[in-house]
Amino acid sequence: MRILGSENNVAVTFNVDMSNAGSSAKGYITGEFTADANGNWQIFPMKQVGSSSTYTFTTHLSQGQTGAYYYLSDSVWTARETVPENLQGKWNDRLYQASSTEKEQIISNTWSN
Repeated sequence: MRILGSENNVAVTFNVDMSNAGSSAKGYITGEFTADANGNWQIFPMKQVGSSSTYTFTTHLSQGQTGAYYYLSDSVWTARETVPENLQGKWNDRLYQASSTEKEQIISNTWSN
């Protein structure tokens, strides 16, 4: 869920290094924060940082908000990463937690790592 215009929001930037995903991979993200009114997760494209293998996406979340997320190498559900077991925080996905005190936060990951 994207929440805009509140003083209790945190600008959360997700960064992912896609170098382990193959040369044709692009960066996409999905998670609980992308859910539509029916609770269905959406796939959002990430922006490539220069000519690097790093992709970035910024959204606004409520302070302290938590939820599941993962990256994809294409805009289709079958292109999802396999999150290593030691990084699975919710279900088989990664877990984010927006800061309770800061107005900006960066979450950096490596594809399937």
